[in-house]
Amino acid sequence: FGVSSFSSNSETNVNEFPELDIFEGSKLCTFILGTFDGCVIFHLRPQVMVEPRVSTGPNVFNPLEAYEIDFSGSSLSLRIKECSLNLGHRRVIVPTETTFAVNVIKSLVNMSFEGTTQCELSWDFQGSSPILQVTSPGNTPAQSSHED
Repeated sequence: FGVSSFSSNSETNVNEFPELDIFEGSKLCTFILGTFDGCVIFHLRPQVMVEPRVSTGPNVFNPLEAYEIDFSGSSLSLRIKECSLNLGHRRVIVPTETTFAVNVIKSLVNMSFEGTTQCELSWDFQGSSPILQVTSPGNTPAQSSHED
């Protein structure tokens, strides 16, 4: 598939975790804007029967158990234009033009997606680092000045 744009804005309730100053009613707010590109390669083929068939083994007459899917060679990349995560009095800002990529080296799963996958994950913050902003509990980074 080609380059596609995406945008997501979400708000999720978070369980209380007092040791991290996360209290009841805290919400994780995220905003992400970017593009993704990739190539998904898959082959559907009959499973190789390496053991004699037994009543507890794969049922070759059931299509969900008789086939396997090979995703080897697939890849996906994500370029972030804007991304921030807010949780109470903390905010993380991901640098603009950050890229994440996943390359599937070997993946063989059954029709229930059980199996093994080996992949490479890479990221590039374009020479910058994510920014963590923290204010005193009870405030939000959006309400605070740079002097707080």
